[in-house]
Amino acid sequence: MLILASFLGNSVSHAFHFKAQLNIRLK
Repeated sequence: MLILASFLGNSVSHAFHFKAQLNIRLK
């Protein structure tokens, strides 16, 4: 369960970072 939560948090953080980079690139 802990591993799943950690993986989920990592995935969300990666998605947020990717979205931020995409926004910077679009501007």
